[in-house]
Amino acid sequence: MRDPRLDKLADVIVRYSTGVKKGQLVRLTGEPVAEGLIEAIYEACIKAGAHVQVQCVPASLAGIFFEHASKEQLKYVRSEEHTSEL
Repeated sequence: MRDPRLDKLADVIVRYSTGVKKGQLVRLTGEPVAEGLIEAIYEACIKAGAHVQVQCVPASLAGIFFEHASKEQLKYVRSEEHTSEL
């Protein structure tokens, strides 16, 4: 069972701060340390009727990418990156 304060915070974020609506596409991105809050926001978005994509990755991966990526990789933009983020 997660901390009920996370559910209250997620409700404020989804219903008030961002105003997530039925049918919206929401991309939820965060680090593993925020798993509880990500889960609570995901649930609130689903209850609001949104279509939710979740990406939970360590921040260290960005550093690896920018250190080793080719110019072609740096220019590449995935189509999923054109969605709303929370």
